[in-house]
Amino acid sequence: MPVNHRRHRSGPGAGGMTLVETLVATLVFSIGLAGIATLLVQGLQTQRDAARESGAATLLAGIGEEIRALHGGDPGPLAALSGADPAERCRTAPASCTRETTAAEALTRWRARVREALGASASAAVEPLAGGAAAYRVRIQWTGHRGEQRVALA
Repeated sequence: MPVNHRRHRSGPGAGGMTLVETLVATLVFSIGLAGIATLLVQGLQTQRDAARESGAATLLAGIGEEIRALHGGDPGPLAALSGADPAERCRTAPASCTRETTAAEALTRWRARVREALGASASAAVEPLAGGAAAYRVRIQWTGHRGEQRVALA
C-alpha cells in the first residue's frame, strides 16, 4: 500500500488565518459593534424626547381647553391661573370666588400632571398676554437629554 506523505505548508502561501489577522478582524468587528450600540442609545434618547414632547403637547391642549371653560368671560379665573391670590378678589367680588378657587386648584393639578409626565424639573405656567382679558399663554418647560425644552400655547 502506498503511503501519502503530504506535508502541511506553513509559510506565506499557506491557507488559513494567522493570529494577527484574527485579532485585526476582532478589533474591526468590536469597533462596528460599539458604533451600533452608540446609535441604539441615541435612538432611544431621541424616541424618549419625542414621547415627552408629544405628551407636553397633549397636556397643553387639555390645559387650554380647561382654561377656556373656566374663563367664561370673567378675567378673575385667568388672574388666578397666572398666580394671583384668589383670596383678594374673593373679598371684593364674592360671586366669582368659586371660579377663581377652581382655577387656582386647576393650576396646582396641571403642574402636578406636568411634573408626573415630564419629570421633577418640569414646570407649567399660565401668563396673561397684553391685548385682552381672554388672552393668555400656557408654557411648559422641562429638561431633556438635549437641555431645556419648551412648548407653549397662546
